Formats: sequence, C-alpha cells, structure tokens
Amino acid sequence: MPIFDYFNEKRILITGASSGIGANLAQTLRKQNTQLLLTGRNQNALAALAEGHSHIAYVTGDLLDPSTHTQISDAIQRLGGLDIAILNAGTNWFIEHNHFSPEAIKALMRHNYDTMVDSIACCLPYLRQTKGQLVMMSSIAGYGGLPRAGAYNASKSALRILAQSLNLELRPQGVAVTCICPGFVKTPLTDKNDFSMPFILHPDTATARILKGIVQKKHELHFPWRLSLLLKCVTSLPAAWQYQLLRMAIPTAHP
Repeated sequence: MPIFDYFNEKRILITGASSGIGANLAQTLRKQNTQLLLTGRNQNALAALAEGHSHIAYVTGDLLDPSTHTQISDAIQRLGGLDIAILNAGTNWFIEHNHFSPEAIKALMRHNYDTMVDSIACCLPYLRQTKGQLVMMSSIAGYGGLPRAGAYNASKSALRILAQSLNLELRPQGVAVTCICPGFVKTPLTDKNDFSMPFILHPDTATARILKGIVQKKHELHFPWRLSLLLKCVTSLPAAWQYQLLRMAIPTAHP
C-alpha cells in the first residue's frame, strides 16, 4: 500500500502542530484526503496551515489548561470521530547540575508527560470506537540520562514506558500504539542547542519516516538508526561501563 493511501479519509489529530515536527506533519498531511485537527499555542501558525484547506480545523491553547482538552474533545465530536491521534506536543530546557531546580524539573515533566497523559485520556474513548491508532512522540533521549538533560530524558523515558504498557493493553482491543523516538531533527527547538548534534535530520526526512512507521503500525520507531543503535548498545552495558563511556564522550559529565 502506498504510504498516503493509508491516510485517505482518516480523521487525524496532531498536537504541537504550530512548529517543528508537528507543523511538518501537518504540512504533509494537509495535501492528502484527510480531516485534520491541529492544536498548538501559536494561533497565527495554525491559521496559516489551515488557510485554503476546508478539511483542516484547529484549536489554539496550552495543553496544560484543562479547557484546551475540552475544546479538542468538542472538535473531535464535530469531526464525527477520530482515527489517528499523533500526540507530538513537548518542549525542552536544560538544567545545570549546580543550579538544580525541582521547580524546573517538575515543570518540564508537566509539559512533556502530564499533558501527554491528559491528551491520551481525551482521545482514547474515540480511538476505542474506531479501533484507531495512538501515536506518542518520545525521543531516543529517553534511552538514558545525559548531562543537563536529566529532566528531558526522564520525561521521554516515562513516555516510552507508558507507551509500552498501553500497547500491551490496547493493541489486543484493536487500538495500535506507536511510540516515536527520533534523534536530532532540525527544528526551532533544536536550534537552541549549544552542542554538536550528530546525524541531525531535515524535518522532511523525519516526517517521511514517522508516517511510514504509522502506516506499518510499528510498536516503536527509532531513528536515525546509527545514533539510536549506539545509544541502545551503551545503555545495555553495566552501569559502571556506561558511566565511563559517557564520561569519555561527553566532557561535561562530571562526577
């Protein structure tokens, strides 16, 4: 089956669609015969994506606000149901070890994990009805801990474990769960990074791989393979070996 045939006449939700990977997914899928529901905090960006496309609706709001999910649920009902939920919204900031901030860590967990849980709760009743597909955006950062990124990595690791658990429960009921774990993708979020990003991908390349993984109903999709395989190998080693390898590779990994 050609990739885009799979999305024909599907009702698809994309959260975090106003920038980055979410916006690129929306730009690609809006050219197809789909019904798109986009969410994000940037109303101008969402309006630009929807302009001239009667099959695109959008909800502007912060997913930390419960009223946003109420609006999303109302919009899904207006669509008549939901076939695919691509839960992509998230953010990142770094936390230095000498400025350890519980507030900053908890805030990042709320942005990346808590909002995902709320979005799942919003979408799942509709996906059960259609035997649809739940797509959760994690990251290969969720495979282990790195300096300054403990909060981000922890949030993405939590999403991976949640996706695995949900997949075991939901797939036998007809709802496929796909966990997406990309490496570095050139987006406004990664543009803020102050370090080298190996194997960084163009958003179009990432989008093509994500859509193919959705069509194949992958349990977990990770890319680029060279970086993800390296991380998987390192994190499979004894903890002391992991520590020494990461110390050599990342000079900022202090005791």
